[in-house]
Amino acid sequence: MATAALLTAPGRLEIVDDVEIEEPRAGEVRVRVEWCGVCHSDLHVLDDETPTAVTGGLLGHEVAGVVDVLGAGVTDLEVGDHVVVSMIGPCGDCEACFNGATAACTRQYGRGGVAADGSTRLSRGAAPITRLLRVGGFVEYTVVQQECVVRISKELPLDLATVLACSGQTGFGAVTNIAEVSAGDTIVVIGLGGVGLAAVQAARIAGATVILGIDPIASRRALAERLGATATRAPQDVTAHLGAELAGPQRFRHAIDTVSNAATLGMGAGLIGPGGTLVILGVTAPTTPLEGLFTADLVLGQKRVLGCYLGSSIPRR
Repeated sequence: MATAALLTAPGRLEIVDDVEIEEPRAGEVRVRVEWCGVCHSDLHVLDDETPTAVTGGLLGHEVAGVVDVLGAGVTDLEVGDHVVVSMIGPCGDCEACFNGATAACTRQYGRGGVAADGSTRLSRGAAPITRLLRVGGFVEYTVVQQECVVRISKELPLDLATVLACSGQTGFGAVTNIAEVSAGDTIVVIGLGGVGLAAVQAARIAGATVILGIDPIASRRALAERLGATATRAPQDVTAHLGAELAGPQRFRHAIDTVSNAATLGMGAGLIGPGGTLVILGVTAPTTPLEGLFTADLVLGQKRVLGCYLGSSIPRR
């Protein structure tokens, strides 16, 4: 039996100590959860901003822990390994993976946390426990596919490693895999939480020469500057001419929007110049329309708007 924090109603987590954890099946790994971050996506579900009909489910998908049991056929991990668990573990061998849509891999656990055979590997009494964000990290142990488990150095503290599972992957992948930022590029990052700060660092590593960070919180802006941002602004200080002032007459080449509301989408589109790329990665409610963009601006400016989910990452790579 294991202890878990179950989502029993909007806004309510209940601590229980009678969750049954199955032994891992072929190709699966059971991980002892040492740390699990609280991503804003968890809070969206908890606060009923991203509605779900499931109750009694598990949130939590930024897991760092220790390999506890290996299923048959798992040969590249060992019991005792320190690992990060990703909510996406592409198999690399299905049509979705071939097309580069790693988040839609047909072998991994779906958004409802149900495996291909319909089971979830966790239960309470006779009722299966659904993992709302694939991993189900608010529990002492979780069972996941081997593709989701990435070995890390034991020198890296597990409480810090948790951010690699989601925000690190998302921000870094948005810059490297989606926007494909290269040396000499210019980029603006809107929203300087965990994801935005990872994007700032990725842009610095990629060799971007101008990196603008935008956030209403001064401490976040200051941290972004320490991590590589060449300039920061509060949203109210962003003007129509800022792109040209900081990045030159062609404005910014790329914009990463970690918030994805009408105000930030319009801001990002306005800061990029002709041929620029706007990457949207903030997850909103399923019924939220795309607002804040003007078709004439996109068409005449030949701008691209791209979606990004978990950085289009292959975690083990």
